[in-house]
Amino acid sequence: DSRPLLVTYGSSITQGMPFANGPSSVWPVVAARAADVRVVNLGVGGQCHFDQVMARLISKAPAACFAFELGINVHNMCSMNMRTFAEAAMGFILTVRDGHPKTPICVISPIWGGFREEQGWDTDIGFGAFKAKCPSLTEMRELLKKLVELLRSRGDENLHLVDGLNLADEDVRMSMPDDLHPNGNGYEKIGIRFAELAFGPKGLLIPGRFQSQVGKNGNSRNRNEQ
Repeated sequence: DSRPLLVTYGSSITQGMPFANGPSSVWPVVAARAADVRVVNLGVGGQCHFDQVMARLISKAPAACFAFELGINVHNMCSMNMRTFAEAAMGFILTVRDGHPKTPICVISPIWGGFREEQGWDTDIGFGAFKAKCPSLTEMRELLKKLVELLRSRGDENLHLVDGLNLADEDVRMSMPDDLHPNGNGYEKIGIRFAELAFGPKGLLIPGRFQSQVGKNGNSRNRNEQ
């Protein structure tokens, strides 16, 4: 199979838990099918903490492009704070860059997450009133935006940011049974929207592989699936 390979990494939202309509309906697979590329999906529920062992594995993959959905597991488990979040994300990206210096990468900031939008977590670290603060999702988006801007300013023109709020707009948010995970239709909408951003005529990853037409109901459809 000579088609380009997309490798995705992320949380249960990338894995498709727990409401996807099936393994072929999670957003990475929907996007890959729409763009006619192969996909290896490394989304694992609760386990996206920018681990260096995963970055090393990903750096050796024969990928044509990458998409990393980052943030929500760090918030839910309070595994990093304002000091370490962006630094850990940078280390993850730079380790992947060791094996793929020029391969296009999309960093996807958190999709909408209910109360998590403005609520971070304060952790007692034994210094009285001084607490370690895990960032809210709003803060994570800003930190990831600044990180991508920094690395691009230093020459990484193939690193791109996708704002998760642009993938999950109001109709997807209304489809979240637990204010965290989309339902099956929501996952599929995210997949098509990512395909448009990453593989459309001005795609961030591989331009021109996805072409859509607007159906009678106003929804975008993949031309290859009509």
